[in-house]
Amino acid sequence: MIQRDGAILLFISLLTCVVAVSVITPSWPSPYWDIPGDYCRSTYPALKCCDGRQDRCSVPIFGTLCYCDTFCNRTINSDCCPDYFTHCEGLHNDDYGANLEAAEGVESLIKGPPTDCKFGVLNNNEPSCLYKGVRYSDRDKIVDNCNTCKCQASMSKPGCMEVLCSREQCLIQPDLLQELQDGHKQGLYGWTGSNYTEYWGRTLDEGVIGRLGAIRPDIPITNQVAHMSAIQFSYSPSTLPTSFQADNKWPRLIADVQDQGWCSSSWALSTVGVASDRISIGRKERVNLGAQGLLNCNTRGQAGCQGGHIDQAWYFLRKTGAWEERCLPYTSGEPLNKKAQCYYPKCHAYKTQPAYRVGRSNTFSQPRRREEDIMYEIMNQGPVQALFQVYTDFFVYSRGVYRKTNLARPEVAGYTAVRLVGWGEEGGVKYWSVANSWGRGWGEQGLFRVLRGDNHCKIEEFVLGVWPQRDKRRPRVRHSQRDTARFFSERMGRRRRTRHGRRPFRGNRRGVARRTKHFQLG
Repeated sequence: MIQRDGAILLFISLLTCVVAVSVITPSWPSPYWDIPGDYCRSTYPALKCCDGRQDRCSVPIFGTLCYCDTFCNRTINSDCCPDYFTHCEGLHNDDYGANLEAAEGVESLIKGPPTDCKFGVLNNNEPSCLYKGVRYSDRDKIVDNCNTCKCQASMSKPGCMEVLCSREQCLIQPDLLQELQDGHKQGLYGWTGSNYTEYWGRTLDEGVIGRLGAIRPDIPITNQVAHMSAIQFSYSPSTLPTSFQADNKWPRLIADVQDQGWCSSSWALSTVGVASDRISIGRKERVNLGAQGLLNCNTRGQAGCQGGHIDQAWYFLRKTGAWEERCLPYTSGEPLNKKAQCYYPKCHAYKTQPAYRVGRSNTFSQPRRREEDIMYEIMNQGPVQALFQVYTDFFVYSRGVYRKTNLARPEVAGYTAVRLVGWGEEGGVKYWSVANSWGRGWGEQGLFRVLRGDNHCKIEEFVLGVWPQRDKRRPRVRHSQRDTARFFSERMGRRRRTRHGRRPFRGNRRGVARRTKHFQLG
């Protein structure tokens, strides 16, 4: 009997130990025993902390409170201080390790420090994160390209530090750029990219809003511009050369590449660029028109630096005209630029005739008619305007013949308006030479080449040309003084007339003047 009682007491003792060990790991900041510092130790003697639940028995930690009473050691929502178990209960890691061996399958209350913390282990004295080889303090703001990150204690992985970042897609993505450059070296891609300083730290949305600008036409395009049928040409395709550049045929008459800044004004810059080219070629002298007048005054159906329609821009040039850059400089692309008020400067306004479509549809007998029409127009009249679909990989273009790659997102990022200034062929690949409006530091000195003959990125679908508007004033005819005197003497000799050329009033047949009132119209 005595031996059974002893066995029962031993079983109760072991059961108590197992129950103590089987406490579920606290949820905050589980596990936190490895956080250094004196919490319960700084206030209460060893093994003499508070009994039961006493809310005053607390110590500040990480902007909240931890407790040193026995109530904190519970299965759910444990909120004990890091040194409670060692100071108040007198337990250590070795003790819990031995208990684990005795109680198989029971989860330990105390665990060792995490070994798989990506950004570092939580250290209460000096919490910090290691992010891309640089150490940041707790709650530091980290700028990573276009995203903003913050260093803090991990809530999903207790005992570790973590870095939380926003998830914006950046204009420059280093991993994709590196893959593009490697693929170009291996011959997988016909063009390569570059890391532009101006684009680093910018999001894709900022690039679309600030660097494009042509409002997408309705689909199909023919519904919107059905009244703009393509012009008819009569030529022999054999007369078209393999390569052509407008600035070689008309030196010093083709407009320079502009930089629109962070203003979606490609619709205005490309319009005045083509108008400048055509007017300069017609006058045989350089005329450099500015786009600021369109951005300030062409507001009907347009959005200025938020984008615009190129057909509305041509209508403005037809009715109102555009002024030279020196008269009204371009300022919309400057930082912190406010919307300017519309005013007509006291300068000569250059007008154009209505814009016309270039590029008839292909036929069975003429499978390249659209491409050849555009080439013929550029070679004989000058550069033309075109709309271009922009994908996400286009922003990093550096050199080569552009073709959308598998690295770009499948959806179209936006549209931009450009100038086609020539064409050529490289390694059996036909291309268009295109003038962009992103400055000389981008692409091939501000230009880029894109696949020709395949309507790639809709570059050949909506192409416009224009002719300058001639002055309507006729030259004044000068007569000699003798001819003038003879002309009027003969007329006055036949019938006496008033000064304004009408017959004088002579009254009625009875010689009485009529009292009817007359109003002079001439």
